[in-house]
Amino acid sequence: MNETVDFKDVLLLENCSITEKSGNIKCPFCNKLSFKIYPDQLAKCHNNVCNWYGDVIQFYTDFKKISRSEAFKELAGRLDLKKSIVEIKEQTFDEARMALAEDLEFLSWCRMYFAFYKNDVVDQKVYAEKCGLSKSAFSRILNGNMGNALTWRKTIVILKQEIDIKRLQKDIKKGIKYFLENIPPEYIKGSSGFSVGNPCQELAG
Repeated sequence: MNETVDFKDVLLLENCSITEKSGNIKCPFCNKLSFKIYPDQLAKCHNNVCNWYGDVIQFYTDFKKISRSEAFKELAGRLDLKKSIVEIKEQTFDEARMALAEDLEFLSWCRMYFAFYKNDVVDQKVYAEKCGLSKSAFSRILNGNMGNALTWRKTIVILKQEIDIKRLQKDIKKGIKYFLENIPPEYIKGSSGFSVGNPCQELAG
């Protein structure tokens, strides 16, 4: 199962934070920022008081306080391991493929959103934090790298809640000008002193 399941997918199932800082995330057992997931999908808490170490099944066993065999069966059922990322329950292959195409089209609009409004106004880090991701992990999904199925789906849902594509389309039609007063203040870096260039030239380039 370690080769099939990404550790972070299981953490998301249990509503654990996967936001990284200096390569570590918050340990689900001791809540210290000392939990590191390695490429082989083994993880270790480097807090000496906790010192947890194991694979994804061991994590689920300890976190849920169940036997390892129960953890395997329950986790397999929850993650629906017999299906691939695009094979969603109650969907035909064509429907699943269309849903994936719609996700990719939406992400292309999201990339245009950040290019149009620029980092001076729209900070991608804010959105990454809302998705529970590091900025690098968020950027990979934003660029269409599917990676983990659960992380992908969660990120798409949150971005659809946060980003107003219809507004972007209207502002693009207006050309250079758009209205800063409608952008949530927490997304604005600093209180003054930034200038807005020509986003149309950015997109054209």
